[in-house]
Amino acid sequence: MAEWRTAADRVRLALWHRSWNAPSRNTSKPPRSRVVDRIFAANLRQAEHGYTSPNPSHAPSLEELSEAIKTSDRWYIDYVSSLDKAQLDERIDFTFTDGKPGRMSREEMLMHVTIHGACHRGQLGLLMMQNSIMPPGDGLTSYLHKAEASTRRHG
Repeated sequence: MAEWRTAADRVRLALWHRSWNAPSRNTSKPPRSRVVDRIFAANLRQAEHGYTSPNPSHAPSLEELSEAIKTSDRWYIDYVSSLDKAQLDERIDFTFTDGKPGRMSREEMLMHVTIHGACHRGQLGLLMMQNSIMPPGDGLTSYLHKAEASTRRHG
């Protein structure tokens, strides 16, 4: 699974980088480059995130983005693995990037990060198709079929 994901991520990152650095593309608002992941990681830790916007002032390099994804994914896996039901249900006060107060449970924050990432994966899949590249099967069903093949087949 790790090799498949790495290859798929490389393609997505390359297309993302290409699409936002193309001369004909409006780059006044670069993609969020995992800023939302970092903001909510800080919120989950009840720490200051230091961001005043979810939109970075510059697009990171492909290498920077790749490393940020790996670091963020590892942090979230470790973090979620350490939580129990009571901690998931705990509501946490935090401040949105616009300065307004917020309150969400850890479970709601994790769902937000997951859905936010899934939306971007869909956008990248569309970019791939628009560039005549078939995106890899990256849905939950594809993952389960590959990761747990022996338990997913009947007959």
